Parts: sequence; C-alpha cells; structure tokens
Amino acid sequence: LLIAPVVKESCRLLRATLPTTIEIKVAVPEGIGMIHADAGQIQQVVMHLCTNAAQSLPNSAGVIEISLREIETGRAEQLRYHDLAPGRYIVLTIKDTGKGMPQETLERIFDPFFTTREVGKGSGMGLAVLHGIIVAHDGVVDVASEPGKGSVFTVFFPRVPDVESDEDDQE
Repeated sequence: LLIAPVVKESCRLLRATLPTTIEIKVAVPEGIGMIHADAGQIQQVVMHLCTNAAQSLPNSAGVIEISLREIETGRAEQLRYHDLAPGRYIVLTIKDTGKGMPQETLERIFDPFFTTREVGKGSGMGLAVLHGIIVAHDGVVDVASEPGKGSVFTVFFPRVPDVESDEDDQE
C-alpha cells in the first residue's frame, strides 16, 4: 500500500468534518514508500487520532499537524522506542496543540475501556483498537504528551523494500 495517498485523503475528509477554527497542517512529501497494510485500517488510524486531537483542543481551536517521513532506525530510535526492530520505517506523526495528558493517563491510554471522557461520551475502545491495528501491521506507536502542551502520536510502519528489476536475469 502506498500510504501517502491514504493519509492525504484522510486529511481531506477531516477538513470537511472538523470546525474551521482548527488548522490542519499536512506534510506528506512525494516519494514515500510502501507498507504492508489495509487502506481502510490505515485511514481509521489517521481519522481516529486526528478526531481525538481535535477533541483535546480547547474551544475547538488550535492546530493539528499530520506528517509522513521515512527513516532508517539507528541506536537513538532503538533506545527511545524499545519495541522497534532495526530497519526502514515510514513514520506517521500526528501532533496537536491540545490540553495534553498527565503521565498517569499516558500509561493507560491503550487499555480497553479506559477513557477520560464523561460517562456516555466514549467507550474507551478507540485507542485500544488503533493499538491493535498498528501492532497487527508490525508497527509501533509512541505517545509523548505534557499537560498544557499537547500530544504527539508517532506511528512506525515497516517499509516494504523496493523491488529491483530482474530484466538481465530473464535473457
């Protein structure tokens, strides 16, 4: 799957559903590689993370940044992201200027049925489901957040190696 078109389409859908007081910044460069993935599930990840980001913005005003990039993991990434194996990854980052989360919330956000919302305003299953999707795609998700400073979700998907042409071998 070429992930870039899926992310761009998700951003178009988001723009139509979020208040105009929320600025959406998208940085998806050309030439982003492929991942083994289901387009619908990747769209679900982007839409849900961005919807959560929008809900964290005070008075429905602020900025959500969505970006894709490719990296080759090195020692620094493996020290920070313990579940990350060496290799090439496509990294989806969703950053907001929302209210942020304290450490005790961060430690539980992927737990099924955990929610910080009022009773009847959420099931607490959204991030648990997204975590399952990301892990099923051999990905890793990291969250950094601080109260009053917003949140950053960083999702690593293993990049599919480029296929070399074997024309010389077919003579």
